[in-house]
Amino acid sequence: MYISSKVRLSGWLLPNGTWSECLPWEHLKSAKNIPYVIENKENNAVLQTYWDHPDEELLRSELGKIGMIKISYTLIDADYINELQLTQLQKLAQIYPLEEELEFIGKIKLKIQVRIFLKIKDPQRLNNLF
Repeated sequence: MYISSKVRLSGWLLPNGTWSECLPWEHLKSAKNIPYVIENKENNAVLQTYWDHPDEELLRSELGKIGMIKISYTLIDADYINELQLTQLQKLAQIYPLEEELEFIGKIKLKIQVRIFLKIKDPQRLNNLF
């Protein structure tokens, strides 16, 4: 897949709106060091099961279920987005050219220009797209 953006935003957006930057090829390694994820692992048997599983997509999927959003360049892997995450994601998106397209690839499925994305005020509009 060709990514046209010159912006290289990569990391995790936590449910509280905190941005945790990481290298594009180290999302899962990075997630395992985030205190929120570590705390959830202790109380989540499924997360514990997938922690070191060879199929990394299982862990990524489980991280989505606890509210984590993975961002890699213009791809946003989100199952659900809350108001804090929407606000932070819009702040982060301001570094992209307005005509750039963001693509949601989790349960939320959407391609949207940055200029339009920045106008969304209600995260439920995005959450209802799956």
